[in-house]
Amino acid sequence: FHMLLDAHDMVIANGMETESFQPSVRNYLDLPIATKNSLTAQVPRDEIHSLFNRPDAMRTLKGYEVDVLMTYMFARGTHAVSQAPRVYDDLRAAA
Repeated sequence: FHMLLDAHDMVIANGMETESFQPSVRNYLDLPIATKNSLTAQVPRDEIHSLFNRPDAMRTLKGYEVDVLMTYMFARGTHAVSQAPRVYDDLRAAA
């Protein structure tokens, strides 16, 4: 399931952070017709393209940042997920 909110945001689902639905031209074009119809039933067609320009809820990590974060998380086990924001902040400070 995807949740389309008024603004793209982070959502906590089952204790994990995830993003709300953030459509892009590429993933919109790949949606099945039934899903496009559902989306356009909720959002007027002339406003669909404005969804493609919404800012990200969080910045996208660079490849080397993902490597560091995953190494940290797997080295300490799944409980390290709760430490991810601190590691993320450390990565931002080092960049």
